[in-house]
Amino acid sequence: MSEVSSASAQSSSSQTFLTALVTNLIILAVELVAFVVLKHKLTRIYEPRTYLPPPDKRAVALPSGPWKWLFAILAIPTSDVLHKNGLDAYMFLRFLRMLVMLFAGISFLTWLVILPIDAVGVRNPQFSDGLARLSWGNIPDDANKRYAAHIIVVYITTFFTVWLVRKELFHYTEMRQAFLVSKSHSRLAQARTVLITAIPFDMCNEEELKLWASFVPGGIQNIWVYRDTTLLNKHHNARLDACKKLEAASAQLISRVVKSKRKQDKQANKTSHKLKQKHPSGQAQRTGDVEKGFQWQNDDTTRRKTDHKASLDTINRPLRPQSGGDDIETATTRSEAYEMGDINTSENGYGPSLQGGHSPMPGTSVEQLNVPERDGYGSGDGSANGDGSRDGSGSGDGGERGEREESVPSAFDPTQVDAMIQQFVPEKKRPMHRLGFLGLWGRKVDTIEWCKDEISRLNKEIDVLRAELGERKPMGSAFIQCNLQLGAHVLAQCVSFHEPLMMSEKFIEVTPKDVIWDNIDDGAYETRFRYVTSWMGSLVLIALWFLPVAFVGTLSNVSALCRKVSWLCWIKNAPTPIPGIIQGLLPPLFLSILFAVLPILLRGLAWYENIPRWSLLSISVYKRYYLFLVVHGFLVVTLSSSITATASNLISNPTEAVSELASQLPSASIFFLTWTISQGLAGAGSALLQVGVLVMYLVKKWWLGRTPREAFRVTFMMPKADFGLILPKISLLATIALAYSVLAPIINGLAMVAFMLFFFSWKFLLTWVFDQPEEAETGGKYFPLAINFLFTGLYIEQFCLAVLFFLKISQGIAFIAQGALMLVLMALTASVQILFQSSFNPITGHLPMSLATKQMKARWEQERQKKRAPGQNQGEGKDEETDMFSRSRISSVVRKRIKHPVMRLKKGMDKGVSRTIKSAAGQDFKNYGTGSEASPRPSYASSRRNLPTIAPATIVPKERVRKGDGDADSDDDEDLDFDENGFTHPSMYTNQPWIWLPKDEVGVSERLVREYVAAGVDASDLGAYMDMKGDVEVQRNPPDEEWAGGHDA
Repeated sequence: MSEVSSASAQSSSSQTFLTALVTNLIILAVELVAFVVLKHKLTRIYEPRTYLPPPDKRAVALPSGPWKWLFAILAIPTSDVLHKNGLDAYMFLRFLRMLVMLFAGISFLTWLVILPIDAVGVRNPQFSDGLARLSWGNIPDDANKRYAAHIIVVYITTFFTVWLVRKELFHYTEMRQAFLVSKSHSRLAQARTVLITAIPFDMCNEEELKLWASFVPGGIQNIWVYRDTTLLNKHHNARLDACKKLEAASAQLISRVVKSKRKQDKQANKTSHKLKQKHPSGQAQRTGDVEKGFQWQNDDTTRRKTDHKASLDTINRPLRPQSGGDDIETATTRSEAYEMGDINTSENGYGPSLQGGHSPMPGTSVEQLNVPERDGYGSGDGSANGDGSRDGSGSGDGGERGEREESVPSAFDPTQVDAMIQQFVPEKKRPMHRLGFLGLWGRKVDTIEWCKDEISRLNKEIDVLRAELGERKPMGSAFIQCNLQLGAHVLAQCVSFHEPLMMSEKFIEVTPKDVIWDNIDDGAYETRFRYVTSWMGSLVLIALWFLPVAFVGTLSNVSALCRKVSWLCWIKNAPTPIPGIIQGLLPPLFLSILFAVLPILLRGLAWYENIPRWSLLSISVYKRYYLFLVVHGFLVVTLSSSITATASNLISNPTEAVSELASQLPSASIFFLTWTISQGLAGAGSALLQVGVLVMYLVKKWWLGRTPREAFRVTFMMPKADFGLILPKISLLATIALAYSVLAPIINGLAMVAFMLFFFSWKFLLTWVFDQPEEAETGGKYFPLAINFLFTGLYIEQFCLAVLFFLKISQGIAFIAQGALMLVLMALTASVQILFQSSFNPITGHLPMSLATKQMKARWEQERQKKRAPGQNQGEGKDEETDMFSRSRISSVVRKRIKHPVMRLKKGMDKGVSRTIKSAAGQDFKNYGTGSEASPRPSYASSRRNLPTIAPATIVPKERVRKGDGDADSDDDEDLDFDENGFTHPSMYTNQPWIWLPKDEVGVSERLVREYVAAGVDASDLGAYMDMKGDVEVQRNPPDEEWAGGHDA
């Protein structure tokens, strides 16, 4: 076997580069063609923002044709993303735009200067290939003067990068401050709320905290002290788990019954058809068995065909609830109207019911749709009382609740439905599970019966625990809501306590959905310990990650290993498919599993760090993931490539190992050139086509969407971008390109093209596809972190050049000065980074006083103009007082907020007595129900707004939806995102999520709903339908959540 020469290796590398370029261009072309074909056929995947969100958040439809969509994406302004998806998404696009500008400038300079310096007039026999000549290593020892050009270009590109970073930081500062003072944000309760942890026990009460925070401008509006509810939280989580199991098991039971019934009907139709062919005159007598066995199936089939047509008609109707019609007084009339599908309106103004037993419209009467009465819906026994508790008479086998349910008319004979369930799903085939760890062992129980009893028991115990809580032990954390936004920012920056570490951690812009409740009950020293051990665990994970990756690499070459390890010879001697599977299929499979598990591990370590907010946890994941990728995706690959190229020389001359490795670092750029091509071409095209989303949609639609909640998520929930996992890969590409910008200048142009394609793809995704939830918004805090990571690439570039210069000292004393210049540049770069952080972090992290006082003055002037007498000149009666935070001026701008009923609600909350809350709040809050813990709200409701949950099918006025939150003409100063529970733990107030079942054509769902409600478990089959094939379709969100009138889907 001939030895591979250096020249042939370089030629092979160039050939690899060209092959990768052509291959990825073909893949990009295929992805673009597929996108053009599918974008209008699968609007749920490629254009969900054109019809799913509220009208003011929707995007215009993409034009048809092979090219018009391209110009539409380019023409739409980037600021449109700011309105639709918030500042995080906007700054992400701005970061990509900055990278395009950065590498466009660097490409122009390096291609104009460095490429000719490296290639023109130089003959190096070791670099005969064309691509290899366009790099640092092509310069021979007798042309050392050419390195001066590299030093000059490095200085220029570094200063250009610093200038561009400074420019973008100024823009970010302007956008961040405009975001903080905007009406749509400053009026939110979260803009004025501060979370303080590690509070001393003596101060952890409402009175002491009010006294401590009395210096805050504008004063304190509300305080929530987080208290011990461990047992209640445990019951709450157990009930949520049981509800999920019961929904899944119930849907599985319904699916088995309808599929078996469909199969039996087909067999019955075949038998009937054969009998008709055998006796065409129809005079022959059928046997008694046939008539007895199939008569009711044929009748039911006829009725079901009619009902199915009505269901399809219903799905094709406009989905907005209707109102109108006459009240139906008697049960007989109500039953007939339900059977015939006549319009029925209850006293609450609900809309039409459906024919037969099929999927009802969102506006259907509560009494007709097996919707249990609860607080705000009715006052029958067994529902939630005015104080949030339940009466035991409503559950079990008696009480008015059971009588009420029996009085509701049914479209199906319960006896016949029970017989079908017993026939098609006998006891041995019913859904079962084990009570042991992860369901792997333990006693096997009937899932439906066990969950029904467990939920009923937990409902009663939770009500008892809520009523008996009283004064509870404070857990060292409190949420403080100020009257003014400035007050919250002042409070978050003050030195809070006179002992070390106490009350030092403060978090502003807190919203209840963003709180990690398990991470706000630890002391100061425990928090520090978890922070240190969390990062130690991340570093250990990075260090130990070599082992599984090395195992995968060894597995891919196991045939060579068999020659040295005798006990592995069985693999080589195995039948033909087995060695190929072990070496060809298992390594990439294991590697994909490893990198799929990695984000989960990093997120777990970030959660262990004791971060109290989910949005900040995502930022911590960004840091850890980027560090991991830099080590394993860049440094390890570079060093391993160098070791492979110099292995023979290292064995013969081990003393020259360092210099040999450093000299081979530029040669490793070939791999990163091909990697940049694959990321920029195929990667950006894949992001545009959304291959993974498309596959997962089809999988969830036909395999995972078996319950109404799952079907709702697939049908109506738009995807969201997790920047904690997306930005690390973008930052890694930028880091690698900066590190090799002078060593291999060809990478700059490739990086520019890659970021252009990424900008184009993500502009499309954030405008037409993704919907970022309001609670995940950080106000652009990812951007300064991404900017800081750019300096990593500069440091690597400068350090690598310094080492390469110092390794050439033997060729001349001038290389000492050149290496020293690189170290000086590193020091300058570090100084600039520190200066930027110290300059921009304070004015972007909190609201500056200058802006806050201007905002305060503008609001006060607005109030003063309203009070000015008619005919009075603008200058008359001008107040000369300069104290913007005097009692008179404060009261004039926050009086509405102080009058908000939340001030009276608080006393009842601290005692955990729901009855006090309801009576204090009055009728304005009577209809407010469960929170988001029970089940996630649709993204259209959470996007840019947090609304309290109200009774099902209650219509949000179209004017309010159309107007939006941040309307400049709105003078309402009340909290737009506030509900009566505030920052109380969800276990204190959240009701049991309704068991949402799909209505079927044989009546199983109706039977189960009645059974569950009679047992004290809230359930409904409103808005969901399962056909005879077992496929579930939904027309609205879960029935115990607010419904804003429907989608245009």
